[in-house]
Amino acid sequence: MVLIWVLLLTAEPLLTSVVERLAGAQGVRVVPSVPGSVPGPPALVLVGADHDVSQGLPALASGVPRLLLATGDPDERLWRAARDLRAEQVVLLPEGEHRLQERLARLGEARRGARTVGVIGGCGGAGASVLAAALARTAAVTGPALLIEMDQTGGGADLLLGAEDEPGLRWPDLGSARGRLLPGSLSGSLPLIDGLHVLAAVRSGPVTELSAPAVGAVLEAARAEFGTVVLDLPRHLDEATSAAVRALGCCLVLVPAAVRAVAAAQRLTAGLRPLVGDLRAVVCGPTAAGLGPSGICAALGLPSAGLLRVEPGLKAGLDRGEPPGLRARGPLARFCRDLLERELAGVRG
Repeated sequence: MVLIWVLLLTAEPLLTSVVERLAGAQGVRVVPSVPGSVPGPPALVLVGADHDVSQGLPALASGVPRLLLATGDPDERLWRAARDLRAEQVVLLPEGEHRLQERLARLGEARRGARTVGVIGGCGGAGASVLAAALARTAAVTGPALLIEMDQTGGGADLLLGAEDEPGLRWPDLGSARGRLLPGSLSGSLPLIDGLHVLAAVRSGPVTELSAPAVGAVLEAARAEFGTVVLDLPRHLDEATSAAVRALGCCLVLVPAAVRAVAAAQRLTAGLRPLVGDLRAVVCGPTAAGLGPSGICAALGLPSAGLLRVEPGLKAGLDRGEPPGLRARGPLARFCRDLLERELAGVRG
């Protein structure tokens, strides 16, 4: 289970007591100052007006949503601090306590929410999109599931699943999303095929970059509406992708058993480690002498999530329009079933 915690930067006793009381009611841990060892980044940064924002924030707070907390009447100095901090909101206590309570409640809901898993290729062409789609299809057999395609230059997750003609929203329709979406916004509007909902990029028109606020709004709604959310992640960790990775309960790095693939995956995992507490490697075969799963995981410094064996005829089936994981007895479908039942059974994000 992913640890959801809040970083609190203040020396003001009133702010500290209010935050600890409200967060405790939601089961969210509060860590004052810079923690020694906490798995993963904070879900939220709370900065008191007494904190000198000109000195910057800890590195682990980079890109994390932040609120500025203050007591008394606001003045020009407070608004300048909010601007410099790039704060999501200014909360004046005690009168604005309900605003802070609502924000922490959303973290509490995320803590109790869906199983949220990301899949990313350790190198180009590793097959991460295929694994992500097969994993989501497998999860949909036992409960509501959603596949989210994060790469806006990809081939289209809906096309991979054979849902390219299905009506429903795609990413451009949600690019301006902010805050909290209405209940059922995703499950009632996204394309549905074989029991799986999919949020895909589009394959025509100009490429529109995703924003971190839009990704945050979509993921918050997804955790509330689905039992399992699978993200097909691009290898480029921009602000929106980093925000998505921070929200994951687990991230899987798919690594072919080849020397150059392992070298590429080493660079990628270095960027992922500060963003997610549960990072694991999936080795895909065939393996060679000296490049078995244990050796590859040791080189990456990651625990193993299993060995994905080659499935004969998979590429030909995809070219015919068969969704990945369609063959129940194939290595891909078996791997996904085992992964969900064993490795990812307790994951929440």
